[in-house]
Amino acid sequence: MISPGTTNASESPLRIASGSFSPDGAFKLQTVGSNTLVYRVQTSTNLAQWTSLQTNVATGSLTEFRDLDAPRYRQRFYRLAQAGSGLLLSKNQGVPGELLTLSGGGLDPSAPTFVRFQSPNGPEIKVRSFAVTTGTVLVAIPWLIDTNSYQIRGGLVSVSVQQETTQATNHLTASEALRIADLPQTGLAAGAVTLEYLTQLSGLLSKASGHWQTIGAASQGKVDTASLQVQLLSLKANVDTAQNELQQIINGQTPRLALGRIGGREIYLDRDALALLDRMLAAHLINARAASLSGGGLAARASLRAAATTADCADPLGCIDDIFTQGAGPDAQGIFNFFEEVNTIGGASVGLMAATALVLGLASAPVAATLAGTAGAVLFFTTYVAPAVMGASALSLAAPFIEVATGHQVSIDDYRPALNHIQKGSAAYLMDEFQGQFLKGTLQTQGASEDLIARASLTLGASKSILGLQDLAKPDSVGAQAFANSTTIFAHLTPSSQATTYVGNFSGTLTESYLDAGWRYDISATLTIIVSGQGTIAAPYSGTLKVSGNAVSTLLYCNSSAGCDPGGTVPFSMDDGVISGSFGAVEGLGQGDIGTGSFTIEFSEGKLSDNTLTGTVTFDPGIDQTLVKTVTLTKKP
Repeated sequence: MISPGTTNASESPLRIASGSFSPDGAFKLQTVGSNTLVYRVQTSTNLAQWTSLQTNVATGSLTEFRDLDAPRYRQRFYRLAQAGSGLLLSKNQGVPGELLTLSGGGLDPSAPTFVRFQSPNGPEIKVRSFAVTTGTVLVAIPWLIDTNSYQIRGGLVSVSVQQETTQATNHLTASEALRIADLPQTGLAAGAVTLEYLTQLSGLLSKASGHWQTIGAASQGKVDTASLQVQLLSLKANVDTAQNELQQIINGQTPRLALGRIGGREIYLDRDALALLDRMLAAHLINARAASLSGGGLAARASLRAAATTADCADPLGCIDDIFTQGAGPDAQGIFNFFEEVNTIGGASVGLMAATALVLGLASAPVAATLAGTAGAVLFFTTYVAPAVMGASALSLAAPFIEVATGHQVSIDDYRPALNHIQKGSAAYLMDEFQGQFLKGTLQTQGASEDLIARASLTLGASKSILGLQDLAKPDSVGAQAFANSTTIFAHLTPSSQATTYVGNFSGTLTESYLDAGWRYDISATLTIIVSGQGTIAAPYSGTLKVSGNAVSTLLYCNSSAGCDPGGTVPFSMDDGVISGSFGAVEGLGQGDIGTGSFTIEFSEGKLSDNTLTGTVTFDPGIDQTLVKTVTLTKKP
């Protein structure tokens, strides 16, 4: 039954238009309300106690609600309860880096749109939306800065949308508050997550350059991709330099890295700032990931898994590795997902840096000293989002070309996401937010020193060049030339089947105690790795891992009256291990028999050069200890 008093007022801003039963027994309500009006559909069996079934945002047109539980009741009343005028949040709590959808009506998809997050104990964080329709706004949840503790943390915020149309600036407020969770703990030493991010980012940029080298070669000289490769490698060099600087802080070679000044106050990175930076990256890379991840899986990271406390990822370093692996392939969709992650978080980081600089500029000297490291962490994070956005956009454009070699039939639909990313995503972030709002707006307004602006701009030149080289509106750009010669490129993207063999040796000593006896094992072995493929997305590395050797056991002591095994030589071998990898990075895993037991061998962190393959061997013979050695394998002619 429809509750009387709600149905008759046709002039009401909120009303039930009709009600009827469906053939399946469900009860259908059609409701209508004023644009952006938030209301709840409620039900009762006695007109005294009411239960909310669903919360909606009115759009000005008919909306249908279906009550599937209606057949269970002899009678049921319905009414609409107005909750307020505003936007509806897709969730009332979330973590930094997650996407939040605000639903309502009267939005202009073509207008510049920002979402404002305001907490009682901090400045407003203004974040550019990632996507806008007539009824929704999509945005990344930002971090907050608390002016009581001067820390980056979570809290309760009000949320509103600002649209800047040609006629006016419009504001729409959400009907409920959003609780932002604190940054996750990593359980790792300060700087570990940041270094892993930079390592993976460096590899990502190498992969992007490698893709374009492959495309250039396949074009038979028709497309010169050298300039794009140079700019991608220039970004990689900047990332590698930052890696070396942070390593000096971690190793204790320098207590802090000076970044410059804002309003005369020094901004720097030290161990505490690195720990904060780690937590920010963990929130971004783990909480914002677009697909479920499996974890690292490397034996060398077992202790990190045990120590980590991040809720959604037992092994933060392994998860970061997986996220970047997804971003580099094996298919275009993984690259598109990764691009969306780094691009959405870019706006959130710019908004946070603006708020941090504002607080720093107004703060007293003691407060500024407390904030200096926090500001340094935020500045560093914001600066090194840009290379990730550019690397991902370059991969995004290259993906349809590379994928053809796997047998995928490429059509214009494959290019549309890439075009959207380059023309709207990366351009909006790099030019509007990073350069306009961040460098020319926030930093200059707050009196940033020239050396700080220069550091923050370090990646800007190469990033802008990459953007221009991919501009399909320019007929002479690398991207446009690649599309113009796509038929030739597709015809020559043929994976190589040539195999290369690398051979090397490793040795070491392990000990074991069992009951009343102890033994020493002297292990020596020859490792053979056969690598096939080009190491691209189209033709990743594959191959075989082989090992053969001896474990010479020596009895160290025996306290058993029954006697002990005196020791001897135990041979072992395995020839069916599996090799995988791409763009100079090789990994392998295998298992074989040793005596009456079994062993596992893992080859990790492998790096290919012209004539060598260097990596880490982890040999586990099934005793108390595991042998871990760095080994260099030489290419056989």
